[in-house]
Amino acid sequence: MDNYVPVERLGQGSFAVVWKSRRKADNRLVAVKQLRQAPATWDDCKRFPEIKAAAAVRAPYVIALLEAVRHGGELFLVFEHATLTFAGVYNVATGSQNPRCDGQCGNC
Repeated sequence: MDNYVPVERLGQGSFAVVWKSRRKADNRLVAVKQLRQAPATWDDCKRFPEIKAAAAVRAPYVIALLEAVRHGGELFLVFEHATLTFAGVYNVATGSQNPRCDGQCGNC
């Protein structure tokens, strides 16, 4: 995880903590999901349902899994960072004005 710099914690749940992070190589904002209990082996990681589902789906309105990283016995899932909420994405897709966007999504 040396390739990412945490910016802020976005959320926390029973199974993971999600961090807004910056990728050092290109300064891109990403969301890094740090799982509380990582699968024991890399093969187990590849069978992890969230990884399988994210790898199978590629669509413009689906957050993409960029990579999965095992580091120090932990599993980190690196996703695209989204500045919009679901409601914001819906508003952009339907052409409605989006009051929740921070103005940096490139769609308003």
